[in-house]
Amino acid sequence: MSARDDELIYAGKVDYGFDKASVVDLHKRLTPQIGKTQPYTNRIEHKTIWVAPKLIVEIE
Repeated sequence: MSARDDELIYAGKVDYGFDKASVVDLHKRLTPQIGKTQPYTNRIEHKTIWVAPKLIVEIE
């Protein structure tokens, strides 16, 4: 995902590589933020669960 002005633009996906404890923790933190609509300007066709973008991460 990248930001262009006030739009969110889908930029691809990555493999997550989390251990089981991290997945459980992340699921617990993200579940309350599940949204009903896609946040992107262009619709994404694959099945996805959308959450409010409140957590910040750095992926290398």
